[in-house]
Amino acid sequence: MKKEKYISAIFAFILWGTWSYFINIKDENRFVSSFFQGIASFLITIFMVHLIVFFNRLFINSSAYVVAILTVMITSSIVFIGHLLINTQNIFYTIAPTVIVSLLFSVFMAKKVSKVN
Repeated sequence: MKKEKYISAIFAFILWGTWSYFINIKDENRFVSSFFQGIASFLITIFMVHLIVFFNRLFINSSAYVVAILTVMITSSIVFIGHLLINTQNIFYTIAPTVIVSLLFSVFMAKKVSKVN
């Protein structure tokens, strides 16, 4: 695997984990929420391209936008449910920026993958 993927994943862990900490600073659960968001961002960064390729192969001749939206819906749902389970207080504000960045990244990658196939 390429080291850039892991560097990006570490950056995602730090960025989104820190974001979660500060957005939930008044919550006693802020450490758990920030650690969960960091780990989720790390893993999603590593596996998102694989999911895009999978959906691109599963839905042949589908729009790159459909593939991107489906990818983000699944990954965001997992993160949302995780935050519900750990009782994060500001779930919307915690995950909204990550969802936006994930959607932009997914559209870019889905278009790139669809051109290759």
